[in-house]
Amino acid sequence: MVRKKLVIVAYDIHLDKRRIKLAEYLDNFGKRINLSVFECMFTETELKKTISVAGKIIDTKTDQVVYYTICLNCYTKIVMQPVVKKNSDLTEII
Repeated sequence: MVRKKLVIVAYDIHLDKRRIKLAEYLDNFGKRINLSVFECMFTETELKKTISVAGKIIDTKTDQVVYYTICLNCYTKIVMQPVVKKNSDLTEII
């Protein structure tokens, strides 16, 4: 079984073209939970590749991408307002 982990990816990207390109890439791994925030499931390899791809998309002088790895215990304590049912498959999070 390939182990995946939940990673929250948040970004502040100034140009629409770069922002759209990163958002389209992140769509392959999770769902958008806010305008510039994705909830993604990554293997370690996928996360490293995503960091590399994002590094090629962004302008390091004006843009920023942040990755927050969330453990299963912390994931169960997330509070959303309004309450939104989570669809992530927690059986894959280790």
